[in-house]
Amino acid sequence: MGWFPLQGFYARRSGLWKLFKHSRSCWKPYSILWNIFHNKENLVENKEQSGIKVVLSCNCSNTVRNTKDFHFKLHLNTKIRPTPPRCVPKQKAYAIIAILKSDWHKYWHKGILAAAIVSVTMACLFVMSVYLPVLTAQEFTNSFIATSTEQANETNEVEPVEKTWPSPLNKEEYNERLLKLAGFSSTTLNEQETVVLGTGTTTKPKYQLVTSDNSNTTVRGKLWPPTNPYPNGGALLPFNRIVAYYGNLYSPYMGILGELEHDELLSHLRQTVADWEAADPDTPVIPAIHYIAMVAQGSAGTDGMYRAVMPQDQVEKAAALAHEVDGVLFLDLQVGLSDLPSELPKFAKYLKEPDVHLGIDPEFSMKGGQPPGTVIGTFDATDINYAIDWLADIVNEYKLPPKVLVVHRFTQDMVTNYQDIKPRPEVQVVMDMDGWGSKHLKTGTYQHVIIPEPVQFAGIKLFYKNDLKPPSTGLFTPEEVLEFTPKPIYIQYQ
Repeated sequence: MGWFPLQGFYARRSGLWKLFKHSRSCWKPYSILWNIFHNKENLVENKEQSGIKVVLSCNCSNTVRNTKDFHFKLHLNTKIRPTPPRCVPKQKAYAIIAILKSDWHKYWHKGILAAAIVSVTMACLFVMSVYLPVLTAQEFTNSFIATSTEQANETNEVEPVEKTWPSPLNKEEYNERLLKLAGFSSTTLNEQETVVLGTGTTTKPKYQLVTSDNSNTTVRGKLWPPTNPYPNGGALLPFNRIVAYYGNLYSPYMGILGELEHDELLSHLRQTVADWEAADPDTPVIPAIHYIAMVAQGSAGTDGMYRAVMPQDQVEKAAALAHEVDGVLFLDLQVGLSDLPSELPKFAKYLKEPDVHLGIDPEFSMKGGQPPGTVIGTFDATDINYAIDWLADIVNEYKLPPKVLVVHRFTQDMVTNYQDIKPRPEVQVVMDMDGWGSKHLKTGTYQHVIIPEPVQFAGIKLFYKNDLKPPSTGLFTPEEVLEFTPKPIYIQYQ
């Protein structure tokens, strides 16, 4: 066994013995190492023995006095450096020992190999020490920039919502559309009438508009459009017409939602929306799913309220249908013997969503205690105002666009004290004429309960089956419905 380099090895007595005990040629180097351990005081004096030359350098530590362990590195070195005389290894020392045998030329190839290995290792360490911190710093910089950019984007997305809510309303377009629904187009409003005076005749505008900064424009002496506060920006009505499919997913007898399978239902609704867009190209159409989320029951139930709340998975199915047609969802409540203050909180988690609206059905509000279906129920203006205020609180809390509240009606007694109903900027109110029968009968009901008692907007329900019962002459078409004045802005199909 010839000379060899030992690098990065923590030498102990036992370790060195195993390393050198089988080689005669290394016995003398081992004797020097033995002196390092056992003859520490005379270490500096053992610089030359039997043709082996030793160069010793040491780095002393003032805090560690254990001299048992030494860090040795063997190098091929032809030069002898003087050993610092001041170095006394009484403390822990890291010694670099260069051993040169007298017959080194026999093993020169091993030395070159060792030198090459050391050179490559040192080069790799140098590259890592120089470039790795640079890459790490660059990654940190990139990460910091990306995080800062993301936070800035999030800030830019949130701040406009905080600053612009409620969004501004285009009052001019709002009034123009509202007047048009009431039968007052720009052409109609420009009509003149002749007035006879004592000295002759003159002309003046046939219709006189009444304007206000806080409420919509009305026509003097006309019921429609009624005076109400301007809605917040983002209001659906009258900028759009809502076309809704009504029913309950459990029952085919409560409306079209329960009659048709999923794909057929959505296809049918899309076609109905297209028909309305063709009939009134100036008014965009929003499809809607009007889902009965609380159903009046013939039996009292466990709490005696004669109503059943639909499970969450059914409500979510209805919401999914609305999303599939890029529409909105209405949750309709039939409270039975209960009341709105008791039932509305059950649906708050749905109504805090911007695309979920509310419908309430006075027909099944049994204030007299009778079971639903035995007599026609009723809501007073106080009940409807409670729902309006409750919805307005949700709109304000979650900074939502205005909600739409649909109130069903086909008799005068179903809604009492209509003149006291107070729409708010956060809530738009639709009185929906939902009586069924022939075209003649439905027209008469519309004239009886909608036209003479204006609230804010008008709606109508069309029954695919009941409206076709004799002596019916067919279902109203979109073009025929648009002949009504005021024009319904909410259309519901059952």
